[in-house]
Amino acid sequence: MDAKWVGATQGNSFLVFPVMPGVHHLCAAWDSNDQKLSKLVALNLLTAEPNKVYFFALDTLSSSVQGGGSVQFSLTAINEDEGRMLIAAYPESHATTK
Repeated sequence: MDAKWVGATQGNSFLVFPVMPGVHHLCAAWDSNDQKLSKLVALNLLTAEPNKVYFFALDTLSSSVQGGGSVQFSLTAINEDEGRMLIAAYPESHATTK
């Protein structure tokens, strides 16, 4: 967020972090030894208000075609009901910088 690392996820997990009110730039990048995957980046903008909770989903879509395929990566704002349902279903990720 805002060019600062806030955490990492692996598989179906989620991150929780505080956000000050104001405009913030969110970025998600895939950490992989695969050069194709390591270039995947997803961006979104958040205008945070005091005492509000925001949920974003990071989705990976892949298609396979003979001789190759493509991968798409997206960071999408989701509503509170869906966000709370997802965090109830998956573990929280706890990561530290390398």
